[in-house]
Amino acid sequence: MKTYSLWRGYNFSLIQKIALSGLFIALACVFNKIFAINYISAVPFVRVSFGGIAIIIFASYLLGPFYGLLIGGLQDIVGYFVFDIKAYPWYPTITTTYVLLGFLTPIIIYLVKKIKNVNLCRITCYSTMSIVLILTSLYIIVCDQAIIFDNVYNIDLWIKITFPILSLCLLITLVVVCEIIYHKQKKDLSNIEINIFQLMFSCFLIDLFIITLYGSLMKSIAFGMDLLLIILFCQALTMFFNVPFNVIVLNILLRVTKRYYRLIN
Repeated sequence: MKTYSLWRGYNFSLIQKIALSGLFIALACVFNKIFAINYISAVPFVRVSFGGIAIIIFASYLLGPFYGLLIGGLQDIVGYFVFDIKAYPWYPTITTTYVLLGFLTPIIIYLVKKIKNVNLCRITCYSTMSIVLILTSLYIIVCDQAIIFDNVYNIDLWIKITFPILSLCLLITLVVVCEIIYHKQKKDLSNIEINIFQLMFSCFLIDLFIITLYGSLMKSIAFGMDLLLIILFCQALTMFFNVPFNVIVLNILLRVTKRYYRLIN
């Protein structure tokens, strides 16, 4: 049976790892650049990806931190020079976010898997995301304008209503999906790679510390430190999409992978 090592991932051969790395780089490029919302006029430094981040997380967990950092960094570099709008230059600081994402993901998941108390992961994630939801919603409700690149954007009433409701719906979706999956897993927790609440907590920590906090800082260095707060705010909003989406996609990928291992072992 294939075993897992924190630093080497699963015991694939070198050829298999190289081939899988190339596949994951290509997939992450496509999902990060094509199947994504890129360069929104009001917030050109924020991207909503439909699977790119989940693929990097899955690839780095499967192959280990070394291959993870290569996949994370190369997919951003290749993706920029192949797909990106050339109105913005390539920023190495932003690439380091994906490098860190690929490198730290297996470490974060490994540490979270050591937490055997399911309720601790569940309560911490739910409560922290609820706090972020309240703070971001209050910001939108209270503020009437946002100044970005010397342009003034009005925060209209429909935005004040839509954003908090949409974020709340995504959070509720995360809770419902995780609870349903956990009750199915509960029959035999010893037979699963990682339970849904460990996976959710891992995705939350990855998005909070790497994408939202570190990523916002790197984008601020690229676009201007005076934009740090607005970038941080926008990244916090996207977290309500990223976490539920990544949890669902990763749960599917892990289940498919486990079936594959059963077939080849």
